[in-house]
Amino acid sequence: MSQTVITQAFEQWKAQQAVSNTAIELDEFVFANVPGLDPATPINRAETLPPAAQIVYRQAITRKGVVNENAVVHSVVLGADVGDFSFNWIGLINKASGTLAMIVHAPDQQKLKTADGQQGNVLTRSFLMEYNGAQSETRITTPAETWQIDFTARLAGVDERQRLENLDVYGAGAFYGDGFLVTKAGTGYSVTKGVGYVGGLRAELTENKAITVDAKPAKVFLDVCFTGSLVSAWQTQATLTVAGALTDYEKSGVKHYVFAVASIDAAGNVTDLRPMGSLGDQALNARVDLKYTAQDATTTQKGIVQLSSETNSAAETLAATPKAVKAAYDLAAAKYTAVDAGTVQKGIVQLSSATDSSAETLAATPKAVKAAYDLAAEKFTAVDASTVQKGIVQLSSDVDNPSELLAATSKAVKAANDNANGRVPVERTINGSPLANDIVITTHDIFHGQAVEIRNAADLNSFTTPGLYFQPDNSQAINGTNYPEDLAGSLEVYRHAGITQVYRIYNSSRCYMRTFFNSVWTGWARAYDTLNKPTPADIGALPVGGTAVAALKLATTRYINGAPFDGTGDVTLSAAAVGAYTKAENHALFQPLGSYTPAGQAYTKAESDGRFQLMNSAYLGEVGWFRDTNTGMLIQYGKVAISTDGQGVAFPLTFSIVPSLSLTVNSGSYGDVGATSLSATGFVVKATERNIVGYIAIGR
Repeated sequence: MSQTVITQAFEQWKAQQAVSNTAIELDEFVFANVPGLDPATPINRAETLPPAAQIVYRQAITRKGVVNENAVVHSVVLGADVGDFSFNWIGLINKASGTLAMIVHAPDQQKLKTADGQQGNVLTRSFLMEYNGAQSETRITTPAETWQIDFTARLAGVDERQRLENLDVYGAGAFYGDGFLVTKAGTGYSVTKGVGYVGGLRAELTENKAITVDAKPAKVFLDVCFTGSLVSAWQTQATLTVAGALTDYEKSGVKHYVFAVASIDAAGNVTDLRPMGSLGDQALNARVDLKYTAQDATTTQKGIVQLSSETNSAAETLAATPKAVKAAYDLAAAKYTAVDAGTVQKGIVQLSSATDSSAETLAATPKAVKAAYDLAAEKFTAVDASTVQKGIVQLSSDVDNPSELLAATSKAVKAANDNANGRVPVERTINGSPLANDIVITTHDIFHGQAVEIRNAADLNSFTTPGLYFQPDNSQAINGTNYPEDLAGSLEVYRHAGITQVYRIYNSSRCYMRTFFNSVWTGWARAYDTLNKPTPADIGALPVGGTAVAALKLATTRYINGAPFDGTGDVTLSAAAVGAYTKAENHALFQPLGSYTPAGQAYTKAESDGRFQLMNSAYLGEVGWFRDTNTGMLIQYGKVAISTDGQGVAFPLTFSIVPSLSLTVNSGSYGDVGATSLSATGFVVKATERNIVGYIAIGR
């Protein structure tokens, strides 16, 4: 969740702008990516701009508008031509003074630029600032609604459409199971937890709830509304009301829908009034509840009937059983009436010798039968297929069946093919060894051929993936950047809390190492060994060589105070030898332990502290201060234009204690003027008229 705050620096700057009657102008947004920022932690109002290395983008304000006399909004639009960067810190500033006015800590967000096939995004960020007299002090006149989008009407329409759609399904009221069932236990009443719909809104009671019934008869109503705020999640609120009558109503702009779930008569008996299920369920329940009064069936009305298996009864109040029907049918079937034969009845039929007729009213002659038989004899006699003969076969989708009498379906073939595709072909090798046999992996197998070549003009800063790399060409190293030497060599990259690189020169044992941590590369550090010893210059030493008495000596014989500088004897220096005063001469001419000022012509520190005060400090502007450095007394003064009752004033400096304060009316209407909320950092002016108020505060 994001955090927002108006800074103390803005309040102090705003007070100074009011004194000079200068408009408050905030004209730039600053975006930064601050490592380790927790957006859930409250912001310190004394926070300042992040370091320059963390600031990822700045952009002038795109729009500004007034919401009301005490609220203004500043907005910026980051187009698809801006990016790429991530940010979690946003600040609103006055660019000229560098005053940071407002801060937002937010979760990490990404801004992408449209480029190279990547679709960029467009971000809009708006800061709403609320303080007394915001419109007059910023002098913004453009209404914010002329360019801000109001989605509330659109969202309200979506909510109402959903409610009406639910109303079509559930009606004015619908309940499930024991949800909102009112029950009585002794003299008390309770409502059972569950789910129901009222006016198209879903209501849920998460636990059984006791209700109080003061007067009877009465009804128990479920009162449901859908509410929330511009910055909160909207949800259904349900309450239970016991009353004689209650209808839908509106309160504080929110529509309430009510439904009676139960009635309680004067004796305290409960009648459940809940419709169960949706409108479809309710209609079905209504049909099931219809009663049927049994009556005897006749030839003129439906009803219940007695069965009979008799075949010679003339009764019209009995129903024939299948046994009676079958007896009548069999008797009729035994009779013969000459009719043409067909596929559904016996009869007389015409013969035909045709073998290609599709008629179903002719009978085949022996000639036609023989022709068909001879043709069939020439055809294949179906037998079961096997691995040694052709024939008919049964299909199978099994992939693990060893049978040789079944044929695989396309499904089985696909499954086998998919399985084969997921396996490594035996033709594949590991470092030249085929997969058909077990392979023993050695260090040679791991490192042989695994080093990656460093291309021409490469930047070694970009090699952060652990592994082995090599540069085969000196010219490519010369064209590259961030090499320790412009020579070919090998590069090793290791990962830990950061990255370590080791570069070895190809034609010697010279080796260099550096690390990358917190987004910064260290310099290359050279490793010294027996073949690569440091030079005197490398370690800040003098070179060994010269004309010493033994093997080593100075190049040219030198003397100090007449004595040879070759170690053959002691060298003694006197004050006179180097043109210096002796201690006695020094004390006679100058003040001891002084600064070479002649004795008697300068105060000692104790004499100076006893005669003179320390220098005081002050700032003598329209809003200023004076500090007595010796006593610590601090006097601050200023004046402020009062436009509303209760305006805050910030001291230029912070007192160490709560100071004494005096107010004067400098100009304007002379009404009552006073101060409240006096602290070490400022106070609040209380005035009955608009005027210019001066103040003097004394403290330390």
